[in-house]
Amino acid sequence: MPKDVWEIELKRAQEAIADNDLESAAETLTIASANAPDTYDAHFELADAWFDACDYGAAQRHYRAALGHEPEAADSLFGLAATLRVQEEYPESITLYERAFEIEPDRTAAYWELGYAREMNGDVALAEQAYRACLRHYPDHGMARHLMSAMIGETTARAPADYVADLFNDYASTFEEDLVDELGYSVPEQVRAYLDTFDQDAGRPDHLYDPVLDLGCGTGLIAEAIKQRTGAMDGVDLSENMIQIAEQKNRFDQTYILDAEGFLTDPSYGREAYELVVSGDALVYLGDLSGVFSGVARRLTPGGQFIFTLEQCETGDYQLLSTGRYGHSKTYIRELAEKTGLDIICLNPIVPRTDSGNNINGLLCHLKRP
Repeated sequence: MPKDVWEIELKRAQEAIADNDLESAAETLTIASANAPDTYDAHFELADAWFDACDYGAAQRHYRAALGHEPEAADSLFGLAATLRVQEEYPESITLYERAFEIEPDRTAAYWELGYAREMNGDVALAEQAYRACLRHYPDHGMARHLMSAMIGETTARAPADYVADLFNDYASTFEEDLVDELGYSVPEQVRAYLDTFDQDAGRPDHLYDPVLDLGCGTGLIAEAIKQRTGAMDGVDLSENMIQIAEQKNRFDQTYILDAEGFLTDPSYGREAYELVVSGDALVYLGDLSGVFSGVARRLTPGGQFIFTLEQCETGDYQLLSTGRYGHSKTYIRELAEKTGLDIICLNPIVPRTDSGNNINGLLCHLKRP
């Protein structure tokens, strides 16, 4: 028996989602939704697909429709709870998670989601309880570990690699719109403006940097901003989905799905040396920057430049902030620069972005290899 129209369109949408083509996915899901039968299975499958396509309003409608058929279906309860969590409708999300766990208590990996919803709803004690419940079953669960550490003020050396990869894999499809339009992210423009001014003052306004390395490159926003000032450019990021989008936009000559330290310390990756290394709003997911600094110092050409942005903290070397990002002190940057033989050109205060409507106190740092 041939498949119904809605099933064919659903499969096409799932393929588009896998390719990060959310516009095509939405078009085909609209056709699928219009032709699907009013059954639990149809609504549940469509809800999952709409969630993956980042249309949380449509996902919520289909999860609710599915639960209208089977009110105690744990999959749909967890799905709707996750949808409402993303939509920041935390009270109902919490209620649904708790109902779902009563029905299916063994889905222990989802306890971090309940913990996050409780934390955002202001219940720190119950949030910690949920995070710890996840960690009892999955001691190496990066998301639960890092979110709890940030919440209780426990500074760690770095965000777990799986936390960063999962965060930005989920975020990739809407990353540029959310970061620029909603959070006022302006680091690429600030880096370009700084680079232009620096070279103008140095008497070489048309200097072309070649080659260039972008650490934590994401979708390549900095690469796009400085492309007229660069020759070959390589990008490194932990998120496969972010790299995929960067490749679709042809923003790099070579890309590597890897953490910064792993790339810098292994000479088999990338080029032997780079004239310019940039990193915008990426080192905020590391506390201890000693490995990055020593790696950059080794991979810069003589006279090469290292330009990066950070968030600031006023005390200590670095601090894990409640946002899950790290703040670093100027004193710490000066100490690392001295240890690794890099000269400090500037540590300029900037506002890289906003968070909950508040300006982030950041630094634009420029170091140079002698």
